[in-house]
Amino acid sequence: MKTPKDLAQAFLRSADEFATKATTCKRLASGIGALDADLLGLTDKEQKALVEARALLGEIASRYVKAAKLKKQAQEVREKRQKDVRAAMKDTFDALETTADKVALIASIKPYTFAHDGLGMGNGRKTGDAEYLLGPYFNDCLDGIAYSTAASGAADIKDLAPAAAAAVIWQRFLERRPQLQDKYAVEIVRIDRQLAMPASGSPA
Repeated sequence: MKTPKDLAQAFLRSADEFATKATTCKRLASGIGALDADLLGLTDKEQKALVEARALLGEIASRYVKAAKLKKQAQEVREKRQKDVRAAMKDTFDALETTADKVALIASIKPYTFAHDGLGMGNGRKTGDAEYLLGPYFNDCLDGIAYSTAASGAADIKDLAPAAAAAVIWQRFLERRPQLQDKYAVEIVRIDRQLAMPASGSPA
C-alpha cells in the first residue's frame, strides 16, 4: 500500500478529497463493526475476514488523513511561494507598459492567443478586446508565471528564493523579447490601431 507521502504527491488530488475518502473509509469500518455476527450466523473464518476488513479500512483511513495533512501543508507552501514570486515581479513584469512589451510577454506565455486573430482580434474587432488583452488577460499571464514557478518550476529555479526565481524568469524574457516583438509585429500594430479608435469602432 502506498504511504501517505506517496498519496500526497498525486498531482490531481486535493487535501479535501483525501479527507472525504478518509471519512468514507471510517464509515465503512464502523458499518462492519455494527454487523451482528451471531444473528448472521457467521463462521469463525467469516468473522475473521470482517475483522481484517475493518482493520484494513482503518489503516486506509489513517493514511488518507495523513495524506490530507501533507497535501494541505504543501499547498500552503506553494501558495506562499506563488504570492512571493508575484510580489517580486512588481518592478519588472508589472512595470511593462507598451503594447509591444505586453504582446511579447503574452506571446511567451500563451502563444496561441494570437493564432487566427484570437480574442476577437479579427474583422469584427472591438476596442474592448484590445483593452482586455493588455489589461486583465495580461495580468492573468503574470499570475500564470507566478503559479507555474511555485507549482513546479524549471529544475534550475525550483530551489531558488522567490525573488531570485522571478529575476531568472525576467532575464529569460528580456532575452526573447526582441524576437517576440519582431514575430508579432503585425499584431502589435493592429492592437495599437484598435486602441486608437473611438468606442464606436469608427475612425476618429
